[in-house]
Amino acid sequence: MKKNRYIVALLYAGSDWEKSQPFSNELQRKRYEDFYTLANNEYDIQCIRVAIEWFDGKAFKKYWTFTHGKWKKMNKAIVPDLIHNKASFRYEALPLLQSMCERFLVVNPWELEMQISDKLFPAIAFPDLVPPTYAVNTEHDLVLAVKKIPTKKIIVKPRFGHSGLGIQIVDRHDIATLRIGPHMIVQSFINSRAGIPGVYKGIHDLRCIVVGGRVVLTYIRAAKTNQLLCNVSQGAELVRLRLNQLPSSVRSSVQIIQNRFSIFPHAIFMIDFFFFKNKPLLIEMNTGINIYWPKEFDKEFYYLAHTYLQYFTELIEQKTFKVK
Repeated sequence: MKKNRYIVALLYAGSDWEKSQPFSNELQRKRYEDFYTLANNEYDIQCIRVAIEWFDGKAFKKYWTFTHGKWKKMNKAIVPDLIHNKASFRYEALPLLQSMCERFLVVNPWELEMQISDKLFPAIAFPDLVPPTYAVNTEHDLVLAVKKIPTKKIIVKPRFGHSGLGIQIVDRHDIATLRIGPHMIVQSFINSRAGIPGVYKGIHDLRCIVVGGRVVLTYIRAAKTNQLLCNVSQGAELVRLRLNQLPSSVRSSVQIIQNRFSIFPHAIFMIDFFFFKNKPLLIEMNTGINIYWPKEFDKEFYYLAHTYLQYFTELIEQKTFKVK
């Protein structure tokens, strides 16, 4: 096996070491196979998949890799040139994450991941950009919060989560039906049915992907008929949106957010907005590399894949990253 010029570790939470191959979703697995292959063939980068718990303070004790058309488990230590942290933040993993950041070049350091993974964070950092939002841990907290929310419907979701899992939308008078546990938030439910002025009509969210401080791609996730959520995992459709179609109001909001995160020199994240009364409202933020594109979106997948790999390469080589 030839030695690659660089090794990039994609860090995730959990462990799938006992499986015959990673990823339960076939599209997700196929896109990572394409990404690993592109990295090897065109950038001379070996991408590896590693769990937080496999780090021993100096190296990763084992890893997954994809080579010659197959996923392989490598039960030997490896030291990467760069780590892309795309693992949802967990406090119990903090010592290992801190150690990684002390030893390696890390895209999305733990301090950034800790903020972006928490869906309460936008309400704290950007109160003028989000709907009314409150932290709840008990049913009593919920009752107090709902009194402050002006809308007929409310939305309750876990502070830490993804893919729309655990989200509950109910009429404010039906809060007794909600399942409340620790680390949740309650928000005004904003119906985005009116759409984005001059761009899109219908329930939506608008996603901006930020790489190295620049918006490199935008698109719309359109809710399925008779649905209120815009998660692709729950049937939402992708709608292309050119960068020059991005409303100036969204650009202004993105700039406010990027200014906040400019203290982190190496970052990849996504910002989700929806429009209400012609104004963009911040829904949430996510980290990751967002490569689970359907086949008909090959162009977007390969554009992003090249952008990420170029970014990783230039960071390793200590160059200034610029989107071409």
